[in-house]
Order: sequence, then structure tokens, then C-alpha cells
Amino acid sequence: MKNITIISGHPNHESSISNKAILEYLESNVMKSQLNIRKLEDLNTNFEFNVIQEQEALLQADTIIFQFPLFWYSFPALMKKWIDDVICYGFAFGGEKGAQLKDKQFIFSFTVGGQESAYGNENEIALTMDELLKPLKQMLRYCQVKDISYVYSHNMLYIPDMYGSIEDINVRSECHASKLLFMVN
Repeated sequence: MKNITIISGHPNHESSISNKAILEYLESNVMKSQLNIRKLEDLNTNFEFNVIQEQEALLQADTIIFQFPLFWYSFPALMKKWIDDVICYGFAFGGEKGAQLKDKQFIFSFTVGGQESAYGNENEIALTMDELLKPLKQMLRYCQVKDISYVYSHNMLYIPDMYGSIEDINVRSECHASKLLFMVN
């Protein structure tokens, strides 16, 4: 198996059901020496990151997984800030040492609260998931990354007495994490 670095962008990991369960599944099924989980909520001080340390973590990885809940059709704000700071000019693109990520495998792994039928439906969310992912993929293509894939799961929202069930979300989370493991092997 490869060295895997997971950038966990959930802004409140402990309150998460699905993202937390996915990471726990991976932690219990991947050798600790091959897995580096970076929880952004723990790695920032006043919305600032140690950029050199974060870039070094990416350089050590064969596979980089962005694990996050889809917020307003994109990354949560903390993850977007990390991307803006870390995947930058002179490291990931441009300059003498740009393109340092081009031989890495990247996987977008995210959870979606809504139902699959809502996406691509003109009466709800007109864009398909593939259309929503274009800017995310383009970011990495600009960095000359060739191996970009994704896994996502719908119906990952739980609102007590209103929407979803914890049991169903846990089952979907394990299925999601199993797909991730298959992708990195």
C-alpha cells in the first residue's frame, strides 16, 4: 500500500457523523505508518497554517485524499483557506520548483447531505455532480496532476427527528471508506 495523507476539512470533526466514521474506518484498516490524517481544525491558529509543514506532508505522500463535507457545492472555508495557502505558486505550480504534486494520486472524498436525485434536476440542483467537480479537478490539473479521482456519498445528513438516521449514515460511511481503500490499493 502507498503512503496516504488525508486532508480532513470538516470544520468540527467531533460533531460529524459521516466524515468522522470514514476516517475512523480508514484508521482501523490502514497501517498507521502509511496513514497521515491532518485535521485542519487542529492544525490552524486563527485561520493560519504552517505552510512548510503542510507542504512537507504532501511531499511524503503517494496518495492525497481531500476528505470533506460538501458545503455550498464546494470545500468548507477552512479547507479552501488551506488550499489557497498550501497549494501555491512555486510549490504546486509555476516558478523553479512548481509542479511538485504532479506524480501524486489525488482523491476527492466527500459527503453530500442531499439526495442523489436532486443533482442534475432542473427543479432542485440543476448541476450534476460532474459539473460541480470541474473547478476542483481544474485546480489540480493546473498543478499538472494526472491521477485525479473522486468518491462521494449522498444522504449523509442527520437532523434529529427530521432527516436521516445515524444507523443509515454509518452504513453508507463504511461503504464510502471501503471504496476509498479499494482506490488506494
